[in-house]
Amino acid sequence: MTLSRKHLWLALILLGGPAALLTAVSMLLKSEPSPFFDTRRTEDVAAVWSSDAGGRLEFTRTGEFTASNIRLDPTCTDAYDAGRRNERFSGTGKWKFGSFPDEPSGVTLEFTPTSTAPDLHPCTVYSMFTGTPERPALQLQQDRRTPEEYTRGEPLGR
Repeated sequence: MTLSRKHLWLALILLGGPAALLTAVSMLLKSEPSPFFDTRRTEDVAAVWSSDAGGRLEFTRTGEFTASNIRLDPTCTDAYDAGRRNERFSGTGKWKFGSFPDEPSGVTLEFTPTSTAPDLHPCTVYSMFTGTPERPALQLQQDRRTPEEYTRGEPLGR
């Protein structure tokens, strides 16, 4: 029995498809770890993180945080405009692992501003992990178009 070219291609596709899929999956499972900092460990986040612009984030192991001198997130005010782009503020709240959809992993902050400005209100602030395992860092979503990055200091014991 002779196979036509059409049947030969069909046989290759049917038999080769699963083999190619298994090869791709095994390559993914054996791939090198990411060179970027990424974690799901609370103890890796529980620390003081600071930026060269004077911003400071302190994450506790219990899921609370304090922030000081961070760039204003547009979702935290009803009166955001380009003139307020570099305005800085402080606050407190709770943090958890998570990030904005389609962004690298990070932490999500349920943020309550401590300012008495009448147009500020509680909001969700997203961050993404950046840096390397040797130099862990994160960037707030509102800073993604700036070079401001928060690097991790010594871990906190609480």
